[in-house]
Parts: sequence; structure tokens; C-alpha cells
Amino acid sequence: MKLIQTIAPTSNCVTLDEMKNFLRVLHTDDDEMITSMILMAEQSAELIMNRQIMPCTYELYFDAMASEMILPRPPFISLESFQTLDETIWSDVTEYELDDKSTPASLHPTSWGTISPAKNGVRVVYRAGWSDATKVPEPVKAWIKIQVSTYYENRESFVIGTIVSKLPKSHVDSLIERYRICNT
Repeated sequence: MKLIQTIAPTSNCVTLDEMKNFLRVLHTDDDEMITSMILMAEQSAELIMNRQIMPCTYELYFDAMASEMILPRPPFISLESFQTLDETIWSDVTEYELDDKSTPASLHPTSWGTISPAKNGVRVVYRAGWSDATKVPEPVKAWIKIQVSTYYENRESFVIGTIVSKLPKSHVDSLIERYRICNT
């Protein structure tokens, strides 16, 4: 299985204004840096949760058909295409069931037809992510804001002359732990 993000999200779930308000930043000098930090924190949350936060498009390739084909990086939005490769021609698979109520969603082919075995010979194109920023759970947004705040306040890899203690892992990471998807 090979998963490729072909169309990236066009926005973040936490806006620059929301983040600046959280940080209590009134100037515009750091806008570019804060925007970059929002993206970094959002991508970190996605890796930890094994989910897609904002809508994007994925291409998923399999070497062969299977009775169940899991679509990683929920939440699932829509199926764009389901195709097989025969020699050099991509053909649509029209007989399948889509289980979009499960997390993650999955495809279940009901007829496989004649398929030549080919490396990456089955292609699924789909959209994933919460449909917009208002649908992203507040604990996920809070985790992102806390991460950006930490990045912003600690821009160096070390601090001299300060006693630092880290909050327990459960305090911050518990915000997104319930949204984590295992084994996809």
C-alpha cells in the first residue's frame, strides 16, 4: 500500500488571528513564523492521531484487490475514483460497497473482473479530513494552540539559567489521544 497526498489542505484549522489572540501577540512582525508554527503543530497532530485534519485529496495504491481495502487518514469525505490498471489503461471499478460509517472507511469490491497483477495496480482517489475548521474538535485545536505557544516561547533548542519542568504527558497529549487511530 502506498499513500500519496496529491492535493494539500488550503487552510489550517487554527487561524492566524485565533493563534495570535491565544499568544497575546498584537504586532504583525511574527505573522509568517506563527503561520509556519501552526502548520508544524497541525502536521504533528495528524501524525500522532493518524488522521487528516483539514480536507485534502489522497491517492492510495494497492498491488492487488482485497476483500477489504482500508482508506487511511480519516475522517472520510468522499470517494473520487476507484480504478484498476490493465497493462497501461486505468479502468473504473463499479461494483463495490463503501463503508463510510466506520473509522477508517473501507472499500469492499463485490466483483473483481479480470485484473492483471501489477505493482500499484489498484488506485483509489479520495478526500479526507474534517469538512472545515468548525468541524475540527476543540480538543484538537487546543492541542495545536498549546504546541504553537510552546514553539513560540521556546524558539531555541536550549535555555540557559532557567529551571524548566515539562507538564506531564497526559496533560496536553490527552487532548488528542481519544482521536488517535491505531493500525491503519
